Amino acid sequence: MLENKKHTRLQAFTMLELVIGMVISSLVITMVYVIYDNLSRQVVVYADQQDDLMTYNQFQNLFSKDVQLSTSIDIDDDKHIVLESANKEIHYFFKTEKIIRKAEAVD
Repeated sequence: MLENKKHTRLQAFTMLELVIGMVISSLVITMVYVIYDNLSRQVVVYADQQDDLMTYNQFQNLFSKDVQLSTSIDIDDDKHIVLESANKEIHYFFKTEKIIRKAEAVD
């Protein structure tokens, strides 16, 4: 008493469809990675530019304030400036990539 079973056709993906799906998904993943990598590099460059801009603005504000409060300005050479006010002297030394500010109290 074997019963006759109807053959039912299984619905599944063929190997070709799976390979095509894997290729498409790998292309999408690669494109997303490339876009993410470029954006992360741009964010780092932008952050560095913002740091440089903030440093420049701080220097500009401090130097402007020192110049406005000074009573005399002596330029020793193109790499050294002395700003004198009533109670202190401020020396600015201009190096290759740095500016050094040194404040001294006047006796």
